[in-house]
Amino acid sequence: MINLDFRDSRPVYEQIKDKIKNLIVSGALTSGDRIMSVREMAAALTINPNTIVKAYKELEADGYIYSVKGKGYYVADSKNVIGAGIADGILESLEKQLTELCYLGIKKEEIDVKGNGIVKEFDGFYALSGLNINVPKGSVYGLIGPNGAGKTTLIKSLMSIYKINEGKIEIANSPDIASEELKQRIIYISDDLYFYPGFSIKQMAKFYADIYKNWDNAAFEAIGKVIDIDPSRKVRKLSKGMQKQVAFWLGISAKPDLMILDEPVDGLDPVARRTVMNIVLQEVESRNMTVLISSHNLRELEDICDHVGIMHDGKVVIEKSLDDVKGNIHKIQVAFKGDFPEKLEAEIDILKKEAFGSVELLVVRGDGEQIRDEIEKYNPVICDILPLSLEEVFIYELGGMGYELKKLVI
Repeated sequence: MINLDFRDSRPVYEQIKDKIKNLIVSGALTSGDRIMSVREMAAALTINPNTIVKAYKELEADGYIYSVKGKGYYVADSKNVIGAGIADGILESLEKQLTELCYLGIKKEEIDVKGNGIVKEFDGFYALSGLNINVPKGSVYGLIGPNGAGKTTLIKSLMSIYKINEGKIEIANSPDIASEELKQRIIYISDDLYFYPGFSIKQMAKFYADIYKNWDNAAFEAIGKVIDIDPSRKVRKLSKGMQKQVAFWLGISAKPDLMILDEPVDGLDPVARRTVMNIVLQEVESRNMTVLISSHNLRELEDICDHVGIMHDGKVVIEKSLDDVKGNIHKIQVAFKGDFPEKLEAEIDILKKEAFGSVELLVVRGDGEQIRDEIEKYNPVICDILPLSLEEVFIYELGGMGYELKKLVI
């Protein structure tokens, strides 16, 4: 079993990749051994399966493992591993670029949700002002931002609940986002749930089955065993958290290609949150389902998202893979024999500087290796790069745009 070190500043997929490499090189895993499947590993670590896929694809490209269709991944022959080790030194840059193109490259046809220049006005107030968004197919895209940034307005515009004033929206390459055919493929779970009065879970399931052509009754029965709520119970008499679980239960059983979730874990206890998110991630892994999720629970999003869009003043101001978002801002603990070098402040982009005795805690924007090289020129006594949470990235990115941090609600 692999354990992640959340103090490690490296992306999670790199930790997984290196730990599997070490197990192979040390002989703990030998040629022909089966390694955990993407689904098993994602469930065990409670992380996005796409993160596991990325690690496995790079290990496969490096020659450490190979895949057998329908069976999983296996450790490669030792001679291939040795050859891969030599190739690593020669082709590392090229292989990384190829892997990124294969896995993270956002080609036009791979965009599941696309918006250009979206404007939505309410009585002279622009809730969305020229917003652009690109949600890759098969991704779990986290939409984050302070209260009033326009997250719910954007979601309701994507769902054609609101008619936009300007701009263009495409879902699955279709501009007709209100069409019945497209709605068949989308499940929207809002923070404000609605169920018909007097309907039991079983009656709601029949209602969904009559509407959604891809309804899977076997999936409904299987998920019911996990969620463990009596399907004969009246939905409106359940607690808010249990109603939220029912919404996911029904929604996933409809087998959508796209799930749009607005504050989905609000009201769920920790066990229910983990259960529901594991079911969602299994659908992402097995069916390449796309998930767009808006939430203030940044810690929860950090575990499951592979792409992030940060909203501010009605626009998506940052849109990147989670690894790229976290890779551009760094928290560094540093100490020098004397005072902090004045020249260093001009050589690196310091967003925040705080002293704890002789130790300085810096938050710096830029390439991590270049920043470390600049600091090393001044012979620091201590120079440690510490992991940065998504919440911290969110605060410092918006703080750099002039947003008052006291207004943030996280």
